[in-house]
Amino acid sequence: MADKHLLCKLANGVKIFYPEVTCDDDLLIVPDHRLNKMPAADIAESRSAYSAWLADYLFNATVELDKTQLAFASAIDKKGRPNASSLGDHAVFFEDFVVSEYVFPDNFAAVPDIASVKPMIGGADPYKSYCEEITADGDRPEMSREEYILEDYRNYLTFMLAQADQEQYWSDAIVPPDAPWRIYLSVIVKKIADEDGRGDAINEFYDCYFEAD
Repeated sequence: MADKHLLCKLANGVKIFYPEVTCDDDLLIVPDHRLNKMPAADIAESRSAYSAWLADYLFNATVELDKTQLAFASAIDKKGRPNASSLGDHAVFFEDFVVSEYVFPDNFAAVPDIASVKPMIGGADPYKSYCEEITADGDRPEMSREEYILEDYRNYLTFMLAQADQEQYWSDAIVPPDAPWRIYLSVIVKKIADEDGRGDAINEFYDCYFEAD
């Protein structure tokens, strides 16, 4: 994977890349909670009214895109995707698979001591469980314990970054499923000329989100 998807570099020189589930082909798509307005309660409680409101809000929103989001917009222009449906799938995959089995010290990147890492839930080491599952099928583990934990660190750090971003922009609010992906939805709806089509895009996002969930 190219260094443009580099998440961090440990003090010992090991490069940590974003998990594969955060990418659509070669595009990095990660949560961005900056667009954080919500409608009145009666609109928020109706899916059709909320979809129409959200489509209008995102169409008129002004927000600066970073390099990965500009690449997202460019890909739509060139290939016609990602689209609202694929983004709905992506949202579910992120929620389901960016999950860590370990807790890492805050300074792990600076002091990458594997011995300092603890299981997220007390009990057996997840790596031990992984090995037991692999060997039960007659295979050999493909990863050492260190490799397994560093693989998990990708999920841990990605989740923590998303959580910190959410807390910054949605600290006192109920967070709708579309919140982390509004920047990308905004890019999509801004490319749709008619109002009904923009509302359809929001509905496509949610149809795929709930179908895949």
